[in-house]
Amino acid sequence: MVDRISTAAFHQQTLRDSGNITATLAELNRQISSGKKANSFVDLNGVVERVSGFNTKLSRVENYLTTNNAVVNRLSIMDQSVTQMQQIAQDFLSNITARISINGPEMNLQAIAAAALNNIEDQMNVSVEGRYLFSGSKTSTPPITDLTSIAITTPGVAEDNYYNGNSVKISARVSDAFEMQYGVTGDNIAFQNLISGIKTAISGDAANNTQTLQQAFQMVTDAVDGLATVRAEVNSNMASLNSVNEQHQNLRLYWKEAISIETDTDIAEASILVAANQTLLQASFQTFASLSRLRLTDYLN
Repeated sequence: MVDRISTAAFHQQTLRDSGNITATLAELNRQISSGKKANSFVDLNGVVERVSGFNTKLSRVENYLTTNNAVVNRLSIMDQSVTQMQQIAQDFLSNITARISINGPEMNLQAIAAAALNNIEDQMNVSVEGRYLFSGSKTSTPPITDLTSIAITTPGVAEDNYYNGNSVKISARVSDAFEMQYGVTGDNIAFQNLISGIKTAISGDAANNTQTLQQAFQMVTDAVDGLATVRAEVNSNMASLNSVNEQHQNLRLYWKEAISIETDTDIAEASILVAANQTLLQASFQTFASLSRLRLTDYLN
């Protein structure tokens, strides 16, 4: 019991020091266990505004990455569809060649052409999350309704009477400084040549007209070349987006590190402080114990 005037002040000061050190140790241990310097955002004394700014920039970068990755996914699916149409076109060229060589309807080019048109329709009506990719800005409208029921106006002439979309390419804001148009619309001349070429082949087969079949062959050949150009454009869009995304990913790492420096506990530094404060606390307890044993005779002696 502290009942001597000579030691009361020392006792009180020692108790205050011990309490402060104990509180500091508790806070340091909390920081080490949680990995955070503060319990809440508002407790970040002196850096709240700076961290808030970092978080805003990080959020913007992550929003761009989410948007851009969705666009890359759409472009990748478009590329797969165009690749399939390239194969359809190349296969149909072989069928036209065979039909001209046979010089007769025995190979049933009509059925082959109908199957090719159905496959093209499936590829061009592809959608992602309810968005039709080949309809231009009319993303809720299927670009093609029924290819087999649509007749061509003039065999050998490319036309887009099959198309329900528009010619407006979709745009996306991919960074603060860059808004990009991407993709390809279903009225592209490559698609026109492919569809009109197959329908021209149907007409030539029905009339057993070699000249019309040769026209169809040339149109589908042009379609093969055009589809390669379409793929190159789609892949160029993806390459541009991947380049922008790489910059965003670097920025995301930068802003995360900046936030971490301000908000995360430096475990090594905190551990050193814990050891130092434990030493101080032990010294404080020893001082308190010494003061508690003092008697008036200690001063008189």
